[in-house]
Amino acid sequence: AGVRTLAELLAEKKRQAQDGGAPDCSGGGDRSRRDRGPRPLQPLPEFELADKELPLLEERGLALQETYQAAVAVRATEGELARMRMWELREHIASLLPFEATWTLLSETPQVATFVGRFQCRSDVDRACALIAGASGVKLGQSSVRAVLQPQSQCPPFVERWREDFPHHFDDCEPGHRPDTIAIAGIPVRWFARANTREVDIELVKKAFGRFGPVRAVDAIRADASGPGSLDFTALVQYHTYAGFVRALASLHNKHLAMRDGAREMQAAITARVDTSAAMSAEGIAQRRAAERDRERRAAAQAEQARAADEARR
Repeated sequence: AGVRTLAELLAEKKRQAQDGGAPDCSGGGDRSRRDRGPRPLQPLPEFELADKELPLLEERGLALQETYQAAVAVRATEGELARMRMWELREHIASLLPFEATWTLLSETPQVATFVGRFQCRSDVDRACALIAGASGVKLGQSSVRAVLQPQSQCPPFVERWREDFPHHFDDCEPGHRPDTIAIAGIPVRWFARANTREVDIELVKKAFGRFGPVRAVDAIRADASGPGSLDFTALVQYHTYAGFVRALASLHNKHLAMRDGAREMQAAITARVDTSAAMSAEGIAQRRAAERDRERRAAAQAEQARAADEARR
């Protein structure tokens, strides 16, 4: 009675081979897996950090390019910094360097304003660090505000801190509740817009970021969540496989987006982070769609009120 047939043995072996397919992170799936407990998230698959330039969407001249940057903190006693305009501080920092750099305000407190400079090459970053470090403590203009360099001459490390938010095996979790989604913010709408519209073409986004691995789903969130008036958007890109997700994350690391239009090249500073909010889970998508419908209803009601008020004035 204890002897099993060959068909039974093969069926059991097939179940064991498919043992990565449970649909949730709560120990669901077959009984044998629940008895063993949840499996931990698998190690990172092998990957390589992308080249200095990586084509994304050749028909639109889009590519990822390596970002060279350094951070400068401008420190002052409380009140002094508030008396200075940020554009003046940017000019003072730029005047310390004999070559071109683009400076952007990153953060501001009553005592510290931090700017990030983007450079053409790695050697310019190293030269900037040396030059501004040499001028550290020098007053900016006629004020008592002083600049202190925070060197960032090397590429920031590829951080794996997000793994702490996903303790369970990729295949044991529902989509959106596992490390499968990357949020890419700061993408110009017009670079991915449908012809003659201001609407993001989801298929173009899927094609561009699908070069790293098969994409399960894509969503586009406008920067101000108000619709066509937004100039940039955040792409939520969800991958079918753990390997594709990691490959995309590594390729986006320390990169900016560039578009070539003939002899002209434009750049956009993007940020890529692992989504830990389950934004592309079934519940997350449903909540977003409900919020969109609510905004549309409010916009329609406001338009109707404006129309009624206009007719009343007539």
